[in-house]
Amino acid sequence: MNTSPVTVRFAGALFELSREKGAAAEIDRDVERIGVEFAEPSVRAYFADARVAHAEKRKHLDLLGASCHALTQNFLRLLADKQRLSILPELAIAYRRFVLRERGAVEGEVESARALSPADLAEIATALTPFFKKQILLTNRVEPALLAGARVVVENRMIDASAQGRLDALRAQMMAARLNSN
Repeated sequence: MNTSPVTVRFAGALFELSREKGAAAEIDRDVERIGVEFAEPSVRAYFADARVAHAEKRKHLDLLGASCHALTQNFLRLLADKQRLSILPELAIAYRRFVLRERGAVEGEVESARALSPADLAEIATALTPFFKKQILLTNRVEPALLAGARVVVENRMIDASAQGRLDALRAQMMAARLNSN
C-alpha cells in the first residue's frame, strides 16, 4: 500500500522523535495499537464524519491515547489540532516501514494461485534476500486469476513468475511481432 507524503512526513517525525527521546519501544507499541484501532471501519468512519464536532473527536482521541506514552498523546493532539486525523489509518503502515528500515528489513507480498505455507514464504524470502540486500518479511495473498506460479511485490518492484504473467508477455510479443509475408 502506498502512503501519502504527508503521512510519511508525520510518521518519520514521530519515529525520529521516539528514538531521540529514548522511547522507541513504547511508541512503536502505541502506533501499532492505534493502527489496529483505526483498521476498524467504524472507527475510521467516526473520525472521518464531518457531522461529529472536533471537540468530540478530540475527547475520543484522548481516551484512545490515555494508555499511550506522553509523546504519542501529544502527537495525537497535534494531528487533531492540525485536522490531520485522516492520516491515522495509514500512519501505522508508514511508521512500521521506518521501524523495518531501521532493522534492515522490508515487507513484501506474494500473490499466488493457492495459499502458500510459511515454509514456502520463508524459501521465497531467502531466495530474494540477496537481490534486495535486506531481510524480507512476506505475506501471501491468494489470487486465483494467476493460474499458477507467483507474483512478488517488494519495495514497489514486481517479480512476475506467474503463468498469467508469462501468457501476457507472450501475447504482447505476438502482437508486437511483424508478420512475415512470403
